[in-house]
Amino acid sequence: MHRSDEVSSLKRDIFTAIDRLDTSSRLETLTIRDLLEKIHQESEISQDDISLLSQRMSDLAFSLTQLSLQCKQVSYNQSVLQKLHFERMGFRYHDVLEAHAQTFRWIFEDKLPSSDKPLEFTEWMRSESGIYWVMGKAGSGKSTLMKFLYEHERALKELRVWAGLKRLVCAGFFFWNAGSELEKSLEGLLRGLLFEVLRQCPSFIQQLWPNL
Repeated sequence: MHRSDEVSSLKRDIFTAIDRLDTSSRLETLTIRDLLEKIHQESEISQDDISLLSQRMSDLAFSLTQLSLQCKQVSYNQSVLQKLHFERMGFRYHDVLEAHAQTFRWIFEDKLPSSDKPLEFTEWMRSESGIYWVMGKAGSGKSTLMKFLYEHERALKELRVWAGLKRLVCAGFFFWNAGSELEKSLEGLLRGLLFEVLRQCPSFIQQLWPNL
């Protein structure tokens, strides 16, 4: 697992706060350092300088407080993700062979090449909310098909139609009957899906566990 990839969205919160603080300082005509130097050099300190310094210090304290809160939230978010994650969680997904670009293109067609039975898969992705059941013998390529769809831009395009104006979040879990207990259990499925959703939408963590 590449931790830097999985928490990159959380780390951006810190960088955004730092950039905002730096930008604010550059825009000020007199920085805190300038004001302190001016007060040190002049025998008489004007009330305006004192008031301006006080305001600058208050702004800085507020920005640092906000940054501290964001850092704590990022740390907490990471701890939640770490508790959900388990060893080999994405092993089966990465172990599945990549499909040739043309191998499963038929899934987006109206029907199978060798059958008149309609597939209606794209229509299901655009509008349905139930389960589209894919059946096949062991080793027939079901996992390869799922990986193909999970990564394919056409599938994402159709799902964005279904999502409309809402944000589309995709999460997947690949069972592995020969793997660990969590790789083939309902608990593993739920932890894997929840991990992926919260990784993409870290703001949900605070909504789910506001008092932790």
